[in-house]
Amino acid sequence: QRAGKRPPTLCNTGVAPEPSIRENAVVMVATALAYLVIQGPAMQYATGGSGNDSAKRVHYISSQEHYWALCGLVLSLAFFCGYLVLMVRQGQNESKTEALVDRAIVKALTGGKAGARGLTLPGLLAPILENVKDNMRQASLAR
Repeated sequence: QRAGKRPPTLCNTGVAPEPSIRENAVVMVATALAYLVIQGPAMQYATGGSGNDSAKRVHYISSQEHYWALCGLVLSLAFFCGYLVLMVRQGQNESKTEALVDRAIVKALTGGKAGARGLTLPGLLAPILENVKDNMRQASLAR
């Protein structure tokens, strides 16, 4: 281990969360509220009153719940459209990031010079193949 370098732990390894994770969590919580708009009044009407005259009761409950159901539908459709807009926006941001990463890789491989030959496939694979050969030699000597 090199001096000054911390050993890997759960706190300093892994992938850093992106801002899109927070946005997606907020969308998830907000869209769950549409369920409460529909289910909240339904629970209130389903638990109240007596069940003596079931036809009148069903008619009363449906007359009370249908506006809440319409509100839930409109809210769900609005959330769905908002979700689509958010996903398109996040997709555009990711494609910009990927383009920057691709440009950096090309620059690293070509040494920053446009049209330069840079690294070749044999040049990239040679150290890997040497490592494999060394590992095979060590494994055969250990037997």
